[in-house]
Amino acid sequence: MGITTGTLAMPTKFVISFVVPLAYLENFSTFFGIMSDHAPILIEVLRGLRSSMKLAIALDIFAEEHLVPFVEDIMTIDAVAMAVEGAKVSHIALGREGDQVFGRDFINKAITSHLQTHLSTVVVGNNITIMNMMINTLALFLSAEERAKSCHARKQHRYIPDLYLQGIYTPSIGRNGHGGGGGGGQDGGEAGGGFGGGGSYVRPIRYHHILCSRYPTTIVDTVRCTVEQTEGFPGYASRRSDFRREYTKNLVDRAVARVQAWSANQYHPASAPLPFSDAAVAMSPQQQHQQYQQQQQGFWTSASSSSSTSKRANNWTSLEWRGLKVVKPVQRAAPMIEDLVRCVVALPIEMREGYVRQWRRGLMKRALVIVKFVRKEGVELAERIRTEAKDGVERMNGEGENGSRYEGHSLSPDSAGQEEIFSPTGSPSGTGGEDEQQQQQQHKPGTATTNSGNNNSKQRKAMSAQALFQQLDLGPTDLSIVLGMAERLLPCTTEFVQEFLS
Repeated sequence: MGITTGTLAMPTKFVISFVVPLAYLENFSTFFGIMSDHAPILIEVLRGLRSSMKLAIALDIFAEEHLVPFVEDIMTIDAVAMAVEGAKVSHIALGREGDQVFGRDFINKAITSHLQTHLSTVVVGNNITIMNMMINTLALFLSAEERAKSCHARKQHRYIPDLYLQGIYTPSIGRNGHGGGGGGGQDGGEAGGGFGGGGSYVRPIRYHHILCSRYPTTIVDTVRCTVEQTEGFPGYASRRSDFRREYTKNLVDRAVARVQAWSANQYHPASAPLPFSDAAVAMSPQQQHQQYQQQQQGFWTSASSSSSTSKRANNWTSLEWRGLKVVKPVQRAAPMIEDLVRCVVALPIEMREGYVRQWRRGLMKRALVIVKFVRKEGVELAERIRTEAKDGVERMNGEGENGSRYEGHSLSPDSAGQEEIFSPTGSPSGTGGEDEQQQQQQHKPGTATTNSGNNNSKQRKAMSAQALFQQLDLGPTDLSIVLGMAERLLPCTTEFVQEFLS
């Protein structure tokens, strides 16, 4: 990481560089997207720390509490990566054994939601074998690169939002007693640690919130046999953006409060304990961690209990942020998934995995058809917007010059320079006569012609989209699956369909 401090009132510039051995370059190149996603938060945290304390202290806190844990997460993803060749066919839930363990409807819902949420799924439960059976089943729909960023269930594994598919072992599920494998703030922040009363430093333990994930997430509970998912795009992107801003601010505020409290305690050891974050400076790091765990809620949400000694429960349905539920239950499976599972179960065991992978390729082809359609409609929409903008500029310039025009073009040098950009065909627009008057009337703001033209255009696009979906034989639930796959190729697909194609 390089730091360049500006002079003469110039702002400080921060450059973060990740250096890995050449032998690991091929593996780590697959994590470039993860690094690109986390870099803005890391830089924002460093800027916030730098503006609130001395540079040396800011760099120490940033490196110890943020940069090192991030690199450790990357190393963990690489270390626990799932085998590319896949699991044995006998270890998946698509068969008689899976129906006996889970039930056909639960399997169908899990696969449906898994495909709807960009293949990002967390499997929870209290039996490692059963959890891995579900993970192996969902992994059939992953590519080799996505399997490299997935892992099986392990007892010591904690939630990592950058993994596509993972298992969280939670032995307390389904029991009266409370327990859990983690905790953390609602903002996915720190837990305990920091500068102790004696001046010693313990790195705060950070637990990630589910909104830290780049993609919407499915939560498959193998004990209660329930499937829940977060909101899809584009709503998820907006909520995650708000969460990240608050998350970054809280990280900086807590670090600044700890440093200030620690400094005050060093200079005034006889004074009363000063609070930092959610603990007191006079407490030991272990006491700080315990108190923070009792007060905060995060990915593992604490259940209401009168007992102060109860540990954290894994209550997924009450996972909230800002008082709003982050997840919602999946009500039904997609018809295409029901047909898929029905066909797979009827096949011999050795043919099932190949059939699923062939079906996935067909699903990707459908997604490509929608992506091409959206790109074509998007280009036409952009050209129409450019044309309307050009006509608006010409009309404004014409009115400013008392209507003086030359061959239908404005005499303004700015609009003349933009003519080739705005015109979709490259030919001169507005050749005069009745055609020009009709064109001006159509693009005149506030006229009924413009409104009817826009409505007709939108109706034509909606009709063409509906015909496309019917040709692809897609119902509403099936369409959500195809759109989930299409968004991996073109992130704005669902938003475009909702906004312009009704």
